[in-house]
Amino acid sequence: MNAKIPDISNQVYKEEIQNLLISEYSTLGSVWVNQQMEWMNGIYNAFKNHDKFLIVIYLLKKALDFYSRSFIKLSYEEFYQKDTVAIDKF
Repeated sequence: MNAKIPDISNQVYKEEIQNLLISEYSTLGSVWVNQQMEWMNGIYNAFKNHDKFLIVIYLLKKALDFYSRSFIKLSYEEFYQKDTVAIDKF
């Protein structure tokens, strides 16, 4: 089996992204704020409550963390074909 291993020299570091965002904020700021407002409005339209959304996302993240720790790989299609997601105690 020939697994393609990414080139470690091509990784992106958090500090590089932060520096870029700071140096280009005058260009990116208005676009970013507009995108964030549209996203928040879309969340409210879907759930009618931001707190519900945050709880659902938290629980999904916990399930995905479990999958990752268990070396379970699902494609986008495989994950969304399921009708339910098992969650741990909370």
